[in-house]
Amino acid sequence: MLKLIKYELRKQWFSKLFILIVMGILELTFLFGLLREDTEALGISMGIMVLVAFTAIMFVSFECIMTYSKDLKTKQSYMLFLTPNSTYKIVGAKVITSVAQIGFTAVFMASIIFINMTIVVLRYQNIEEMIKTIQITMKNVMGLDVDYGLILIGLISFLLEWISKVIMGILAITLSATFLSNTKGKGIVSLIIFFTLNYMVGRIGKLFMLESMPLFDLFMIDAIFMAFVIAAFYLATAWMLDKKVSV
Repeated sequence: MLKLIKYELRKQWFSKLFILIVMGILELTFLFGLLREDTEALGISMGIMVLVAFTAIMFVSFECIMTYSKDLKTKQSYMLFLTPNSTYKIVGAKVITSVAQIGFTAVFMASIIFINMTIVVLRYQNIEEMIKTIQITMKNVMGLDVDYGLILIGLISFLLEWISKVIMGILAITLSATFLSNTKGKGIVSLIIFFTLNYMVGRIGKLFMLESMPLFDLFMIDAIFMAFVIAAFYLATAWMLDKKVSV
């Protein structure tokens, strides 16, 4: 399994290097603005960092799906499924790699932004007062008592939601490449399957969540549900490949 994971990571290393270079340039811009006390440069660099963070997570997710699609279309990559490894192990390595890449990218980006924001707050005390004012306003007006526990479970829920979308894409591609391999326009078919799965999962998920529930409980239930969805879609993907390409 470890060798398979390393193989998957090597195929997508260049994009991660590019993201690191971009974030490095932005971080240098941020530090330069901090040293010069240039608030405009700080604001611009932080704003671009947030934009790059979301873009990077989306790109890494899309790359995972496209790499998997290539594995089923390119003969050289397809040979991986004919090695003496079970399809469950091969797909498991791909899923673990996808989860690790998306998770690491999200944590890395969030950590840099959080550290930079902490530095700014410590440097400019008036910003800290402004953040406290926003928190009090959210609590009084919207009834949201934001705390670190809520933020953490919210981030976990968001991350699992995002990973589930990637697994949905992998499952849709697998279905169109195996049992529906003779169907014309497999790309369109994959998209239809993806949106159908996304709709069904969303409808089922709402059955477990009530509007009267506290926000923390909603995030917790959503995270647990998405973990089950990811596991189920992984097993379904491995099963289809096992039936069609195992030797």
